[in-house]
Amino acid sequence: MEKFDEKKPDENEQRSNASADEVVDVAIARMMSGAVVKEERKQRFKFITIAALIITGLVVFAGYDFVYKTPDSETAASGQITVSIPQGHGGHYMAAGKINGEPVKFLVDTGATDVAIPMSVAKKVGLPLGTSFRTKTANGFGVGYETKIETIGLGDIELTGVKASVSEGLTGDEILLGMSFLRKTKVETENGVMRITY
Repeated sequence: MEKFDEKKPDENEQRSNASADEVVDVAIARMMSGAVVKEERKQRFKFITIAALIITGLVVFAGYDFVYKTPDSETAASGQITVSIPQGHGGHYMAAGKINGEPVKFLVDTGATDVAIPMSVAKKVGLPLGTSFRTKTANGFGVGYETKIETIGLGDIELTGVKASVSEGLTGDEILLGMSFLRKTKVETENGVMRITY
């Protein structure tokens, strides 16, 4: 058998092996840091997606009106319709309804002579403006206009040809459901529920 002389690697060879090891170590470190960056990007994307979904949910939730709901309606065998409105914040009775087929918000006001509509809502539902008159509200004097509502609905109750007033002094989008509507119905209040029967 032949014998091979074992040579000790010289200094240059050792340096070259060491530098090759360093290159491999650097490459592995870069690959690992790339994986870490990729994982961080995935986590960041997940966070942004979840945050966007939460914000979208909050916007939808905020847009939902929990105060002005369509009231429950019951129709008796005689054809009589009773609408029930639970007492809301501050002791008020509020409900969703319709004027000329357009959705609106009502605040029942037995102290108002007519259905009183803010000017912005009157324009939205297409009410004609009749004779003008002076009004006096808590905000001072203003101008109002007589009008007639073709159809006004509260729950399953729908009336036609109801007298109303359009007021520049009313702000917001809340309509005062006054006596020009209510006197055509029977109104009873018991245990925090207003029942309007037609």
